[in-house]
Amino acid sequence: SKPKEPAHIIALRSLNKLKQKKLWQADKEKAYYSELTYILREYLENRYEISALDRTSHELLELIKHSNIIEKERFTELSQILILGDLAKFAKFKPLPDENDLSLKNAFSIVENTIPKIEDIELMVEENEIDTNSDLSETVNSKKEDK
Repeated sequence: SKPKEPAHIIALRSLNKLKQKKLWQADKEKAYYSELTYILREYLENRYEISALDRTSHELLELIKHSNIIEKERFTELSQILILGDLAKFAKFKPLPDENDLSLKNAFSIVENTIPKIEDIELMVEENEIDTNSDLSETVNSKKEDK
């Protein structure tokens, strides 16, 4: 069976697709936040092996806060998205265009800033958690060129 793609590859692809759909621009904030929060929860679950999909936003934030798995800045970005997402999904709240924009920027930031470092990747390869022939080498090389 084909090993799963790395979590960040899946998440970034999904975020780009979501961006192209222009949901909130079409007054579909609820759908936009449902998809956005799902992408992030799925990413956190795959990346950190925590159960993120079946927790409330509050429970998930508490878990992440106490386990210290992400930097404070990422935690702030995640809080912004989850709290606003809940308001849009459950309280018929209509976030401002700027807020919707920020939510997507923050989502990209969370994923891009938590991509496993080269050392982690080598360890994962040794443990056969990653298919070395997948898109990973491209990711690693494109990251090097950014520096």
